[in-house]
Amino acid sequence: MGVSGLIGSWESKELRGAVYVFEEEGKGYYSFFGATKGFDYVDNGDSVKIHYVGDYAASLFKYSIEGKTLVISDSFGNLNDYILIE
Repeated sequence: MGVSGLIGSWESKELRGAVYVFEEEGKGYYSFFGATKGFDYVDNGDSVKIHYVGDYAASLFKYSIEGKTLVISDSFGNLNDYILIE
C-alpha cells in the first residue's frame, strides 16, 4: 500500500477556517475555526472512509485530487473544494 495522496492540510475554498488534516498512519482531524475533531481514515483511492472520534459509525466520502485541489463530497453528496496549504 502506497502513501496516501490525501496527506497534508486542505483548507476549504469557500469557507476559510475549515481544514481537513490527513496525517500518515490513517490519522487526522477536521478543524473548524479552531475547534478540532480527530478521526481515523482509510484511503480507497477514489473515496475515503472517515471515522470521527466519538461517532458510532464511519462515513464514506468520494473524492478526487486535481493538482493542489481536493474535491470531496460532504455528507449530503455535495462536492466541495479544499486547497492544499501544507
